[in-house]
Amino acid sequence: MLRARLAEAALQAFRLGLAAALLLYVRLAYGTRVDGRLPRRAVPTLVVSNHAHDLEGLLLPAVLLLGRPLSRRVHPVASQRLFEPGFLATRSPRWLRPLVKRWNVGPVLRALGVLPIENMPRRRPLASFAYEIWRRRGDLPLKDILDAGALEPGGPLSGARDIDRVRLRDLWGRRAQLGQLEVSPRDLRSPYREEVQRALRPRVERQLEEVERALRRGGTVYLTPEGRMTSDGRMGRLREALDRLRPAARCLVAAAVSFDPWAPGRMRMTVRLAPPPDAGDFRLSLAVLRPLSASHVLAAALHALPAPADEPSILRACRRLLDELPPEAELEPDLARDPDRALGQRLRMACRRGHVARVVSDSGATLYRPRPGARDPRFPDAADIVAYLAAAFEETAQALAILRERRAGAPGGISFVIPARNEASYVGAALESVRAQADTGTAVEAVVVDNASEDDTVGVVARFIEAHPGVPVRLVQEPVPGRSRAKNRGVRAARGEIIVFLDADSRAAPDLAAWVARRARLGAVAESVRVVADSHRPGDRFFFNLLEFGKRRFGIRAQMFYCRRDLFLELGGFREDLHLAEDKDFLERVEAAGHLVGHLERSWIATSPRRLHRWPLGAGAVAMLVRWALAHVGIGRRWKY
Repeated sequence: MLRARLAEAALQAFRLGLAAALLLYVRLAYGTRVDGRLPRRAVPTLVVSNHAHDLEGLLLPAVLLLGRPLSRRVHPVASQRLFEPGFLATRSPRWLRPLVKRWNVGPVLRALGVLPIENMPRRRPLASFAYEIWRRRGDLPLKDILDAGALEPGGPLSGARDIDRVRLRDLWGRRAQLGQLEVSPRDLRSPYREEVQRALRPRVERQLEEVERALRRGGTVYLTPEGRMTSDGRMGRLREALDRLRPAARCLVAAAVSFDPWAPGRMRMTVRLAPPPDAGDFRLSLAVLRPLSASHVLAAALHALPAPADEPSILRACRRLLDELPPEAELEPDLARDPDRALGQRLRMACRRGHVARVVSDSGATLYRPRPGARDPRFPDAADIVAYLAAAFEETAQALAILRERRAGAPGGISFVIPARNEASYVGAALESVRAQADTGTAVEAVVVDNASEDDTVGVVARFIEAHPGVPVRLVQEPVPGRSRAKNRGVRAARGEIIVFLDADSRAAPDLAAWVARRARLGAVAESVRVVADSHRPGDRFFFNLLEFGKRRFGIRAQMFYCRRDLFLELGGFREDLHLAEDKDFLERVEAAGHLVGHLERSWIATSPRRLHRWPLGAGAVAMLVRWALAHVGIGRRWKY
């Protein structure tokens, strides 16, 4: 028993070390950004990604392995080809191929938790069929297993030389190039053709059962159900493995992958981990969630140009495309921040890479046009990189429009629940921030819960209601002191489909309700919200920025958040015996129920830093930090706050 535990610990250490090395390599070689994280609880989780590049197969398993509890296994599902000899040589530098061409890395991959799946049932490399027959029949001459039609003119092997002297093992050795030619079972001679066809369905069934077992045991399974990388920028058909595995997962995660090949310097890759907006349509969900880069927008504008155009005209066309996108579109930060600068950089880089041509007009103006058939060696399957990027943009824009039609009118209102105990000095500003949400066109209400206040809190709220009759504000009473109890009372009184918890000494950003509505339409059920200091003091701002850094870096979900009302009530709301970290406790239960909890960074809530100044010389800030750190690990949550 001890020996088995030590062996498992050593293997786990090896997995983590390999994942750390892969992550370090990818982040040094490429610009990468991962938005979101997996649930911290060990629930059966299915992560589904689009397949645009080999790079995501390196980055995502490493991110998933390092970003979850050590007790939970991560199982990337990979092509059966990786478990056959010779595959490693096809992905290795030329100098390394002689050393690895006969090495089958399958046992190593299995030890790392990788599971095989047959993703090429109809056509696959000749070496794959040869390996299957070799295991069953031995090292036969290659010509003995081939149908005569495969060698005739027009056949897949018509140009092959010296077939008579090739044996099966040579296809992952000295004739590895020949082994990579794609053939179908029809190109095999009987009885080998029938043997291969009979073995296919039972092998796929065994593989699916193995993946399903790993999922039901509480593991995380990473799947790219397209099977092959996209060659035209659009996602391919999702295979039956997704339908088979979906019922076994308690938590579904869409990993939308996007590339920015015309970014200055290193190629950029972004992964967005989020709940699928439509769990029954993963292809639509991945297209909706795909982050759009400046390369995508520029390529779409260039591809639609009827004639060469100057830079200002191209930028105007790009801005029109951006204006036509629904607000739910996820834009890369540099594109959202300064579109003209980001697009101009991409145009110059596309010219430098030879994908866009400069043309000088008769008047001496510099015009630009895409080069037909321009290829990018980093995307070898793409016959035209400009058309490839434009197709990805168009697919995402179309998917966003379809989702808006399906989700028309959702969500059904947003309720800001504001617990208040002796907050007469602050609650007015909180209500003013809710009133500002009406300017965004989002239906909102405020539910203020008076929690046995002894000051003029009730009077302030009553005067606000009288002064602003057009703003739906309701005042309810919770006579028993307690933040959790007051917030639960507010949720029961709320009428909105989405609940936003706003402390009485805090202010919501004017666009918070709009952002919450967007995220809800994209399928988010609960997310913490970025909290900033409602102060101009550098020390106050640093303190809350430090907390936000910790939330982003370590995936902590706490403080003020929003949640679907029905889910909140279904999970029983806040534990009323807790005085601190009741938000973290609740969001952990959301994840345990199989939902992904995100973090909304595009908007904010500004909160009073008054507790930081409770004691002089920064002692208040230290005391708060210690209290929150202890509560984070479960200590002192019932102590009075």
